[in-house]
Parts: sequence; C-alpha cells; structure tokens
Amino acid sequence: FRPSLFIPNAFTPNGDGVNEIFTAAGSGVEVFEGMIFDRWGEKIYTWNDINGGWDGTRNGRFVQQDVYIVAIRVKNICDKDFNEYHRGTVTVIR
Repeated sequence: FRPSLFIPNAFTPNGDGVNEIFTAAGSGVEVFEGMIFDRWGEKIYTWNDINGGWDGTRNGRFVQQDVYIVAIRVKNICDKDFNEYHRGTVTVIR
C-alpha cells in the first residue's frame, strides 16, 4: 500500500494560536524528510519527523510573508524500495 500524505499550501504563524506550524500529515510513512527553501533556493529549514514541522522562523526570527518552496520525501512502511518525492509551495500569511 502507498503512503498517504496531505501537504497544506499555507499557514499563519502570527501568534494567535491557530495554524501556527506548517506540517504534513499522513499514514504508512516509515521515513520522512521535509525541507523548506526560500525563493533563491537556499535551504532554510529541515525536519525528519512527520509529526514535526516548520514554525515560520529562520535562525530564530520570523520569515517575511512570502511563498516558500517545500520538498518532502517519504518512504513506504511496507515496501523497502519505495521512495516518493513531493514538491510544492507554502505561503506564509501574517
């Protein structure tokens, strides 16, 4: 069976306690790697736990409202040779 993955395209890290963390959700994922890049292709954040995510900061400071590139790799829990890559964007809304 293939992993299922939901990747939102926006979040609002503005301190109101709602939608503060950009995170993917899914099932059947054994290995997870998430990366965020700025518009110039510089990697600004990585995480390796599907339950983790990005809080909209870079080096401890909030990033500006903008569109960022997302790259996520998942590996299937049942098929050791299965790797799937997801690429897209996420908008930070303040």
